[in-house]
Amino acid sequence: MTTHTGGCHCGNIRLAFSTELDASQIEVRACQCSFCVRHGSRAVADPDGRLIISVKDEARLQKYQFGLRTGDYLICRECGVYVAAIAGEDDAIARDYTRAIVIINALDDREPFKQAPVLVDFDAESRAQRQAAKNHLGGRRSCFAGATQISASSRFVAKPRAMASALTALLAAA
Repeated sequence: MTTHTGGCHCGNIRLAFSTELDASQIEVRACQCSFCVRHGSRAVADPDGRLIISVKDEARLQKYQFGLRTGDYLICRECGVYVAAIAGEDDAIARDYTRAIVIINALDDREPFKQAPVLVDFDAESRAQRQAAKNHLGGRRSCFAGATQISASSRFVAKPRAMASALTALLAAA
């Protein structure tokens, strides 16, 4: 198992993306929504992999939603780096069902993910279509299709807010 680490520029948010796959075997996606295009986002995921997100100061973690509000886009309020996006219902972590995509530019070892990205665009989907696609994570019909599982063994600080209550922040292990 290979673990790719990374995080935001100031170090408030840290990532540990573990996968059995070689980086060359993982599809790189470039979502064409306005948010991802503006961030120059290239994302990876492995449905059999695992992602741990550690946050030192939760007050500096921005969970941004837009459009259909089917995902939380994690951005550091201090340095502005977009590190990952998560999808899941309120109790998704407890059910081991929260999924995420990892932003390559937030990884310390970006070089292995040098393959040309597959352009994806889901702007024409309705909320019902997006929810149905998220529930079928094996297909390509969602930006979270084939997404990585967030570690359910991690400790989370919960806040009463729709999807974000399932994942507000991991306590810093460092």
